Amino acid sequence: MNFDPLGQKILGNTLENYLWFASIVLAGLVFKNLISRAVSYLLFNLLKKHFKTIGVQKLVDLVNRPFSITIFLLFVYIACSRLHFPDEWHLASEKEFGVRMTLMRIFQMTLVVFITWTITRITDYAGLVLKQRSLQTDSKMDDLFIPFMTSAIKALIVIFGFLVILGNVF
Repeated sequence: MNFDPLGQKILGNTLENYLWFASIVLAGLVFKNLISRAVSYLLFNLLKKHFKTIGVQKLVDLVNRPFSITIFLLFVYIACSRLHFPDEWHLASEKEFGVRMTLMRIFQMTLVVFITWTITRITDYAGLVLKQRSLQTDSKMDDLFIPFMTSAIKALIVIFGFLVILGNVF
């Protein structure tokens, strides 16, 4: 008789599936900040000619936390795809109301919230750049207009994120 320790089943999943899950989550924890910083630097380099008044470090500081959490959520989603609920539990599919649908909707809502947070942080950075440029002009009108427009755009982004949540999740 051949004994395969990775083939043992626990709650309908093999030990190999649990190891894949743990390794993907661990990889997400290790690489989330690295990927977040790399994407922030890439974004800065793409828009460098417009954003050179304020350095890349401010963009990284603003975007790193929400973007790294978003990346970690994606790693967790990929890791969870390696596991499945036991058939003995007779749970409804993701299309029908039940545990699977609820978990999927919570994940989607959380992902939209963190993507919205990331976009608002990018808007904050753009507002800082525009404010820095407006300080170089003689007019005081643009000094007042830039923070107002930044806040208005952030409000629109949050409203759009809320509508996406309502449309996709509920």
